[in-house]
Amino acid sequence: MVCNLVFAYIDDLYGLTEKLGSRPQVLADALRPAGHLLFGCNSWSFSKAEEDGFFATMHKFTGIEICTTSKPEPTVSFSIDHLVKVRGLLQYFTPSMVTYDLGKIQTIFGNLVWITKVYSMLKPFAAGSRRCLQGVNTAKEAPSFQVDARHGDESKPLAAHKMYRDAQMMIQFLSALIQRKETLGENHHTCTVPVSAMTDPTVCYQQRFDIQFGSFGGDASGTAWSVLCHRLRQAMVIAMPAAFQHAIQHAGTLAQDNPLRRFLISIAEHMVYVMAMLQWGDVWQTMGYTRAFYNTDNQNAASWVAKGFANNDVAQELSRLGAAMQALYVVHVLPLWWSTKANKLAAMLSRMLDAMGNVLKAHCGVRV
Repeated sequence: MVCNLVFAYIDDLYGLTEKLGSRPQVLADALRPAGHLLFGCNSWSFSKAEEDGFFATMHKFTGIEICTTSKPEPTVSFSIDHLVKVRGLLQYFTPSMVTYDLGKIQTIFGNLVWITKVYSMLKPFAAGSRRCLQGVNTAKEAPSFQVDARHGDESKPLAAHKMYRDAQMMIQFLSALIQRKETLGENHHTCTVPVSAMTDPTVCYQQRFDIQFGSFGGDASGTAWSVLCHRLRQAMVIAMPAAFQHAIQHAGTLAQDNPLRRFLISIAEHMVYVMAMLQWGDVWQTMGYTRAFYNTDNQNAASWVAKGFANNDVAQELSRLGAAMQALYVVHVLPLWWSTKANKLAAMLSRMLDAMGNVLKAHCGVRV
């Protein structure tokens, strides 16, 4: 009953309490933990409820479905009808477009906000729609007002190319998901997301030692990367190309038109996420992992994975690549930030090589 009531309008719930007689508190007690379980303790906004009369982060027309009979925990997904609707909205974008109607973007992004709450790997591909709305007074501008997805000094054609590419990626993902649902059923495990994968970071920290979830991490120094898979007890040390080393050493001082100017140490650390997915993504899928914890001591990298949105275009491209592999291997990556002191093993391994890729003498003979 809770899984249905949680999406109802407050007005509807108030009417239902009349039938419960003196038991409206029972209903409130059932709804509150259901909402908190799904979207965290901040899912209820009193100001939003007073204004619009519904759960601030949940709406009965979103198409969200909850399967409370799934084992070992409830799962969440979107109905086929709603996925088809969103796929149709994304077909608005064409290769020749460089600007878009504000009203169309609002509708598309409004639907993507809900989709990405469940299928978080789509967040990086919604970045263009989000940028279209930045700096625009949506309350005053007409629906026909033209917006674009430029970031920084990007040209309109380049931004439009990325927007179209992102739309096509999401269409491909949704089409595959629709096909799986039609073939395997609405609540098949490859079509749904465990509730715990949508929880706040506090719960993730508590789950990090659970062997039913994947766990990986790493670090980047000025000369190499370390990438570790904790469950498989495997580690890689990858030498950093000389051009990247030079970019890190001269961060912010390279010429404005030099693309390596944007290669910062945070970008190097963000690459650990992509490297791990390339190396072990298919293995995790074979092992049945539905999520994997990404342990990092870089706050930017953790934020980029969690939000799927970056103000650095290189970081945004890496987020897209990582998200595509999440979709390919049907695994959700949940970032966990640690202090550098706690990330000691990864930090040590990333400093094993000198600028030429040779193992430093201090590390020779060390077994990991």
